[in-house]
Amino acid sequence: MFDPRFSESSYGYRPGRSAHQAVKKVVELINQGYRYSVDIDLAKFFDNVNWDVLMSRVGRRVKDKASSS
Repeated sequence: MFDPRFSESSYGYRPGRSAHQAVKKVVELINQGYRYSVDIDLAKFFDNVNWDVLMSRVGRRVKDKASSS
Protein backbone atom coordinates (compact mmCIF):
# COMPACT_ATOMS: atom_id res chain seq x y z
CA MET A 1 0.00 0.00 0.00
CA PHE A 2 2.74 2.47 0.91
CA ASP A 3 5.60 1.04 -1.15
CA PRO A 4 4.53 2.61 -4.47
CA ARG A 5 4.78 6.04 -2.84
CA PHE A 6 8.36 5.52 -1.59
CA SER A 7 11.29 7.19 -3.31
CA GLU A 8 12.92 5.20 -6.10
CA SER A 9 16.15 5.81 -4.15
CA SER A 10 14.86 3.93 -1.10
CA TYR A 11 16.25 0.42 -0.63
CA GLY A 12 15.82 -0.41 3.06
CA TYR A 13 13.21 -2.97 4.10
CA ARG A 14 11.50 -3.02 0.72
CA PRO A 15 10.36 -6.11 -1.15
CA GLY A 16 12.69 -6.97 -4.01
CA ARG A 17 15.37 -4.53 -2.82
CA SER A 18 18.65 -5.29 -1.10
CA ALA A 19 21.73 -3.64 0.35
CA HIS A 20 23.71 -5.03 -2.60
CA GLN A 21 21.40 -3.23 -5.04
CA ALA A 22 21.82 -0.01 -3.08
CA VAL A 23 25.62 -0.26 -3.27
CA LYS A 24 25.43 -1.05 -7.00
CA LYS A 25 23.29 2.07 -7.52
CA VAL A 26 25.77 4.23 -5.59
CA VAL A 27 28.61 2.91 -7.76
CA GLU A 28 26.59 3.75 -10.90
CA LEU A 29 25.98 7.28 -9.66
CA ILE A 30 29.66 7.77 -8.74
CA ASN A 31 30.55 6.70 -12.30
CA GLN A 32 28.12 9.37 -13.56
CA GLY A 33 30.02 12.03 -11.63
CA TYR A 34 28.07 12.29 -8.40
CA ARG A 35 30.27 12.77 -5.35
CA TYR A 36 28.03 12.20 -2.33
CA SER A 37 25.78 9.46 -1.06
CA VAL A 38 23.51 9.83 1.95
CA ASP A 39 22.57 6.94 4.22
CA ILE A 40 19.79 7.64 6.69
CA ASP A 41 18.82 5.35 9.55
CA LEU A 42 15.25 6.10 10.59
CA ALA A 43 15.34 3.98 13.76
CA LYS A 44 15.65 6.97 16.10
CA PHE A 45 12.96 8.84 14.16
CA PHE A 46 10.37 6.51 15.63
CA ASP A 47 11.63 7.26 19.15
CA ASN A 48 10.74 10.91 18.67
CA VAL A 49 7.89 10.97 16.16
CA ASN A 50 4.59 12.60 17.09
CA TRP A 51 2.47 9.44 17.04
CA ASP A 52 -0.83 11.31 16.85
CA VAL A 53 0.28 13.05 13.65
CA LEU A 54 1.78 9.86 12.20
CA MET A 55 -1.31 7.76 12.90
CA SER A 56 -3.55 10.49 11.53
CA ARG A 57 -1.62 10.41 8.26
CA VAL A 58 -1.54 6.62 8.14
CA GLY A 59 -5.27 6.59 8.83
CA ARG A 60 -5.88 8.59 5.66
CA ARG A 61 -4.68 5.58 3.65
CA VAL A 62 -5.44 2.61 5.91
CA LYS A 63 -8.96 1.76 6.96
CA ASP A 64 -9.45 -1.02 9.47
CA LYS A 65 -12.73 -2.78 10.22
CA ALA A 66 -13.35 -0.66 13.34
CA SER A 67 -12.96 2.63 11.47
CA SER A 68 -14.89 1.61 8.36
CA SER A 69 -18.19 0.85 10.11
